[in-house]
Amino acid sequence: MNLREIKIALTVDLMNQIGSQHSIASVQNAMSRYQTELGSFMGSTERNGTSLGDGIFGKTIALHFENMTLNLDLVTNTHSSEQMIQGFDLKENFA
Repeated sequence: MNLREIKIALTVDLMNQIGSQHSIASVQNAMSRYQTELGSFMGSTERNGTSLGDGIFGKTIALHFENMTLNLDLVTNTHSSEQMIQGFDLKENFA
């Protein structure tokens, strides 16, 4: 499976999930299906965060795997604790 196929499969997986307040965990679960291509999960880092106004907060979380990095753009409503994925970018790690 190549990078494009993983992106399409992840998009379909995310679209088929019922709304979840634990978006990062659900993405990690979906990504576990592609462990052969991605390699082991190495950890995550929070890249940036910004207030979007009226209790809405946006941030980017990078999920690091041995062969690829998945950047998730998350939007959180601090009033309801609801977290949504706004977008993602999957890139290959080059040595």
